[in-house]
This record gives sequence, structure tokens and C-alpha cells, in this order.
Amino acid sequence: MMSGCLFRVAHRACTLPLRLVRLFSNRRDKDVARPDTPEYLEKKRLAQSVYTIWGRRAVYDVLSNEGLTFGKLHIDVNNAERAESGLLSSILHRARHKGVEVVETTREKVSRISKHGSQDQGVALDVKPAPGMLVGLPDYLDHLREHRKGEVVRIIALDGLTNPANLGMIVRTVAGVGRDHIDAVWLPHKASAMPSDPLVLRSSTGAIFKTKIVRCPETLEHALHDAKAAMPSTTVCVLDPLGEHDLFTMPDPAPPQRDDGAPVLLVYVLGNESEGVSQGVLAMAQQRIYIPMDKSSGVASLNVAVAASLICYKMLLRKNS
Repeated sequence: MMSGCLFRVAHRACTLPLRLVRLFSNRRDKDVARPDTPEYLEKKRLAQSVYTIWGRRAVYDVLSNEGLTFGKLHIDVNNAERAESGLLSSILHRARHKGVEVVETTREKVSRISKHGSQDQGVALDVKPAPGMLVGLPDYLDHLREHRKGEVVRIIALDGLTNPANLGMIVRTVAGVGRDHIDAVWLPHKASAMPSDPLVLRSSTGAIFKTKIVRCPETLEHALHDAKAAMPSTTVCVLDPLGEHDLFTMPDPAPPQRDDGAPVLLVYVLGNESEGVSQGVLAMAQQRIYIPMDKSSGVASLNVAVAASLICYKMLLRKNS
């Protein structure tokens, strides 16, 4: 009996009058920007240049930072705690004191903005990092070709790193050694920790806003293919326990500078916390690097954030020597 009722309801829902079908179709065609339109591309570019911070404690902490530029604060209009004392009240007070635009909207819209509806607590904040600190891969490669001619540019690329605390610690170390030694962190959109995750903010102690983060479409393998197509001198070095080059004794893997003055891109890849570097990226590597360990210890590898720190300081010591 129940299945028959469900069938009739579904059938009735599928037989809308033709005029309504046309109305919805026309509205969709009119309002939704196509992927190849200038409007869509501009919206995508803007989305790649803003961090969206979610969760009350994270939003409150970020609003306490004096060196940041903020976009909008999105708050669930039906949040029961809005008019009461407490953390949410403090968020509103601090936002208005800083001149941040407060947008009261529905719970569903806040969830769409944060992309973490079950965790955002009805609060999301747009944060604008310093110019050029959060960019898409195509814009980054264009910038290198235009402004870094003849230079060796070293980066840290993360292949499937999912622990936000590890991401925050890596970003903090990269910021600590400076962009003269590590220019940027590459982070794929797929299967990666989010740079706006509250754990990233805490473990990076705010360095996430001061470090160049390059968001790569799809996977790191796709990003490396794009980089090699744009700059054929790109050299990929992966951290691999079975690698053949000792990190501390190997010569500089940067290839000779090109006659045409194009920048030389040197990519150090670190993999997933448990699986390591993916097979597709391993196949693209010109060099496989290992960190020497005491075999009698029974410890096969280091935490990925610790390994990244060793690479970063190896680059710092090499340039300073």
C-alpha cells in the first residue's frame, strides 16, 4: 500500500504543467553562469582568492588578528544565541567594531558558503589574505613566467595530505624559512585538507594568511602535468623511503638555467600520511629523496610535517652556505 502511494506522489511530481517546466528552464538558463562565460570565470577567480573561515571559535580568533582584511560575516538569522551574551555575541561586536559587513541569512545559505554545514555552527567569515597569497595554479604559473625569469623557484607540493593539523604545521614552517627559500605550497582541490579548516588555522598560528597557497585543480598529478607543459624545466623531487638520494648529502637537483631565461621550477612532493606519494606522481619524479633513519630503531618514516620541516631547512641552509 505504501509503495503505491509513493509511486503516485512521484508520478504526480513528474507531471508538472509544461509552462512551469519552461519557466524553470528559462530561469536556470538566465541565472546560472556557464563555465565558459566571463561571469563564471571571474566568480571562480574571486572564490580562489578568499578564505572562508567557519565555526564560532575559529571566526572569533581570526577576527582578533590585526593584520587581515575581511569580506563578509555570514550568520544564521535564526540562531537562538544571537541576542544573548556569549561567543556569538562577541563575534558580532568584534565584527562591527572592525567595520565588517554582517549578512544575516538562512542556515542553508551559511552551509553552502562554508561547505561544512554540520560543523559551521551557523557562522562563516570571508577573509582576504594579502594580495597574491591565495591563487589558482594557472595564475601562479603565469606570474612566474612574467616576474621570475631566470630564477630557480622552490615549492612544497602536497599529494593527498588530509590531516589539517599537518597542513597547518607545514605552512607554518614554510612561512618561517621565508619565500626566498620556499616560494609556495601547492594544494590540490581533491583529497586534500582545506586551508580554511579551524585546525589549520590553529596549528599554523595564523601563518596560513601569510604564505602563498596555490590551489591546484583536480589532483597534484594533473597540476604537475600543467607545470611541465608551461615550464619544461620543471623538476619533480618526491620524498620516498625507498628513494636513492639522501636529502642531506644530495647535490642541488635544480637543472641548469635555460637560455631563454624561463624560470626553473623545483617541486618537492610529500604524500599522504599513510599511503605516501601516489603512483602517478611517483612516475613523474626525476629524483626520489629519502631521509636517513636508524634502521635498528624500527621506525620507517617521519611524520609528514616533520619531513617537510627538514626539507625547508635544508633549502635555507643551502642558500645561506
